[in-house]
Amino acid sequence: GIYLLIAVLSGAKEFNTKILLFDRLLEKFFHSRFEILLSERTKDLSLANDLLQIEIHERKLVENKLQESEEKYRSIFAAESDAIFLIDMETGAILETNNAACDLYGYTQDELIRLKNMDVSAEPEKTMQATKELKKTIPLRYHKKKDGTIFPVDISANTFVLKGRDVILAAIRDITDRKMTEKLLQQNEERLRLSLSGADLGMWDWDIISGVVTFNERWASMLGYTLDEIQPNVSSWETLLHPDDMPNVMETLNAHIEGIIDNYKTEHRLRHKSGQWIYVLDCGRVIERDVQGKALRACGTHLDITERKKADEERERLISELKDALEKVKKLSGLLPICSFCKKIRDDRGYWNQIESYIHEHSEAEFSHGICQDCAQKHYPDLDIYDD
Repeated sequence: GIYLLIAVLSGAKEFNTKILLFDRLLEKFFHSRFEILLSERTKDLSLANDLLQIEIHERKLVENKLQESEEKYRSIFAAESDAIFLIDMETGAILETNNAACDLYGYTQDELIRLKNMDVSAEPEKTMQATKELKKTIPLRYHKKKDGTIFPVDISANTFVLKGRDVILAAIRDITDRKMTEKLLQQNEERLRLSLSGADLGMWDWDIISGVVTFNERWASMLGYTLDEIQPNVSSWETLLHPDDMPNVMETLNAHIEGIIDNYKTEHRLRHKSGQWIYVLDCGRVIERDVQGKALRACGTHLDITERKKADEERERLISELKDALEKVKKLSGLLPICSFCKKIRDDRGYWNQIESYIHEHSEAEFSHGICQDCAQKHYPDLDIYDD
């Protein structure tokens, strides 16, 4: 239709020429448009390719990191000294273990991954309950080995998603040695408690940094208090200490804390609940210091020595009285001239006196007269004075 219109308007002669011009115009238009579209598409494809290459590179980096992470995990998993279990949270099936788990329980890897976590527990009901509750720490649980041996364990657990399913990563540590140590410690503490009780000793355990002190019942009762009435702090002792004894006690205590003397030992007075003062023998020692030598902890005992002090005071009083009495006694000393025949003694003035007169003047002795056996036979031979 358009060609007919051109022919009519322009005449037949010019028809062919115009047709050719129009075709060239169309060809140029479409060619230019195609080049533009091709260029834009090429740019888009180039950009897409660049983005794809970046994504591929990043994915490779991620894969490499995942591989490195998995290798590290495998190395740590295998080298861990505690037994490690990967457990299916839903079924309790053991998915994977490390060598330490095999050594601890006595199974091979293949044997363990055919078991459930309840199979290695000596308390399966508690284990099942802990799995449901997703407990992260279990300080004490009893497990059993392949040979049936029951032993205590400490369990730490966490959960995560592995290949689309929830799993538990459990680290299990054999605490047989620790429980034995705790039992021995408990026995030693009981023996110490009985020893202190038998010796009637009060005990104190002082955290020097915080000032917190642990007292036993006897420490409080010797002062008339119950343990609940004594604040567990060093200030409780300081407020009960006699002010006259304070300087010497603190000097000795500080000297020991500073390492100047090996032990702390003092005798001092403490105020009883009744208001009276009792004497205690306070002995202690620093049992823990830091790397710089600073005292961290000290322990010691109190012994009530009030009766001993009273006895000492009474003894001192008697000794003092005896000394006073002895000072009043007239003493005989020096060279005393005595007559070889009549036995008279010459006094300081040169007079000769009967021996009893001299002794009477120089002492507080009293005399009663009698006669010895030899003199009785000599002077009274007819009397049988000593025949009986």
